Formats: sequence, C-alpha cells, structure tokens
Amino acid sequence: MTQESLATRLKDFFENHELAKKAARSIKDGREIQLNVDQNTFTFTKTGGHNSLNESSPKEPDFVFDIPSATADQLTSGSFKSVGEVGIFLFQKILSDNPAEKVRVRVKTGIITLVLSGYLGVLSEGGAEVAKFLAQRGLSNPSKIKDALAKLRG
Repeated sequence: MTQESLATRLKDFFENHELAKKAARSIKDGREIQLNVDQNTFTFTKTGGHNSLNESSPKEPDFVFDIPSATADQLTSGSFKSVGEVGIFLFQKILSDNPAEKVRVRVKTGIITLVLSGYLGVLSEGGAEVAKFLAQRGLSNPSKIKDALAKLRG
C-alpha cells in the first residue's frame, strides 16, 4: 500500500465511515488526537460536529496513537459491524505482543479533561461488547479504567 493511499483510506475511514462517526460523536469540537502511522503524522479532530483527519501535527493532543501501517490497513479495510467490534480490534492491538501490529497509546492530558472532552462516551458507544472485553481484563469499573489511563500518561 502506498503512503498516499494509506492517508486517503485513513481520512475516508475517520471522516466518512458510519462507525467512526458514531464512535466519536461524544468528543467535543476542537479536541485533538495524534495518529502516527509509520513516518506519517495525522491529527484527528472534530469541527462543527464533524470528524476531520489531516496530515499534520496537532498543537495539543489529548492522546497519541502509534499505529503500524499493517494495523492501519486492517482498520480501514475491516468489515466491522459495530463500534464495539472496532473498539475490541483496537484494544487487541494495544495489548498485542507483536511489534508489527501493536498500537501504542500515550495520554497527554488529565482525567478530568478526558471526561469533560467526551472521551468516555467513546467507550460507551462500544456498548456491552467493549464492557465485557474490558471486564475480562480487570477493567470492570470507572476507577480501574482511570488507573489504567493514568499508566498511559506520557
């Protein structure tokens, strides 16, 4: 896959895919998430309630995701049926021991900002599928999720 087609596919996925729109609907306008895919940096944000992905570095990202191109390819070409399926896919890649597919996440802001910015709504959109996945891994209540997020600060 060429870098141009990867950028195009990522932009199309985050801006136009119904599951991406649904997952991000609780995120407040102006919040920034940095996505590093191999040597490319993208900024995901919401503007006027619409998802936007641009090939640029954010000013103040709330999260930084380092995503191998193979994982980005799987994400954009996957036939997911629910936000929960997308969420579980991403959590599996975050927990993966395989460096070729592992997604690394760093939280760059505090828990209060995350809550006020609507990020917990993303977990809610994942529904019972994501809740069950997280509970099976010891993240069964908000306090444990908060502790896990604190470990990702960096």
